[in-house]
Formats: sequence, structure tokens, C-alpha cells
Amino acid sequence: MSNIYDDQYAQGWIDHSESGQDKFRPKFLLPELKQQIQSQKADARILDVGCGWGAAISNLKPQQQYIGVDITPEFFKYITENYSNPNVRLMEGSLPDLHLDQKHDLTLCALVLHCVEDLKGSIETLLEHTKVGGKLVIIDLNDGSESPLREKTFITSDEEDEHHIRGCAELHSGTIICAEVYFHKEKDYERELAKHGEFTKKELGPVFVAYELTKK
Repeated sequence: MSNIYDDQYAQGWIDHSESGQDKFRPKFLLPELKQQIQSQKADARILDVGCGWGAAISNLKPQQQYIGVDITPEFFKYITENYSNPNVRLMEGSLPDLHLDQKHDLTLCALVLHCVEDLKGSIETLLEHTKVGGKLVIIDLNDGSESPLREKTFITSDEEDEHHIRGCAELHSGTIICAEVYFHKEKDYERELAKHGEFTKKELGPVFVAYELTKK
């Protein structure tokens, strides 16, 4: 199976972001990332799994230490060209096989887990990299996003079943990217998070849902 997370994939998302035609991320996702980062202490360690083109970085406080992880290292050139911050470290990696030598006050995972088949293992890995007393924040697609993705966003399908689709997708800007989505249900997230303690859930507009758990 070919790797879709390459330089074309990265450039497609960067072009889409810079087009100003993204209907959901600026309005619903970015304010939540800002609030989560700004609520942390001045010297917090922050892990951003699936950092993409660095949307969260501009919200960092001066002394916060940030590690951005992504399966597509082609994003990193854009980050280094657009953000000058000595406390930002970037590394290639993917869930659920992620290995870091430190634990973090805040672990962010925004719009990543729908691209990963192993939801259970990925959530466990995210918590492994979060300090006791630290916070894990997962933001992903809600159940209502499945039909629009299947019927409108994906314009071709190479593989498709009731849980999964892989093919070409057209973003709001008209940019075409290769993409793969696993349709984990909200109850799947809730079930896995409940194994690790109490969590809160918040709808972020019409498409995204945020889960927040403090590690015990």
C-alpha cells in the first residue's frame, strides 16, 4: 500500500490553510488549541502529536517547551520558515508507536486519530507520554461528519468499507489530497477514555468534538 503522507500531502494542507477557505479549523479548532495552551503554566512541556504545519505554535508562552510530532516531516520546513522559537522541537513519528524520553504537562492530539486504525493503542500511547496530573486533549471528528465525508469530500475511493475509506478528497479550497479516514464513533473514544478516568466532552462547532482527561 502506498504512503499517502508525503510532500504532496503536506503541501496540499498548507495550500488549503493559506487559501483562507477552511470553513472549520480557524473558527472552531484554533481557538480551542489556543485556550488549552494558554491555560498551562509558563514553563509547561507541551506535546503536539500530529502537529501538521504548526497551527498551535503561535499560541506558546515564551518559556513553554514544545515538541511537535508528525508522520509527514515535509511539514517541518514550513514550520521552521514561519516560526522562530528556540523552544520548539520537531520529530517524525506516528501513533501508536511513539517513543519519547519525557512526559508532558499537556498532550494535544488534534484531528489525527481518525487517520489511525488502532484507537485503543493510540490513546494509551498518548497517556503514556502525559505526566501524572497532566492533561490529554483529543480533538477529532464527530459522528455527524461521516456522511458528508463519504458523499461529498471523497471524490474517489480506492478502498472503502463500513469503518474506513481511502481515496482522493477535495477540500473546501478546491485542493485535492490523498487521504485515509477511519470512522471511529464518539462512543469508541468515550469507552477507551473511560478506562483511564473521568473525562469531559465538548462539541466544537458542527464537525469537531473535544475530549479532555487529566491523568491520574
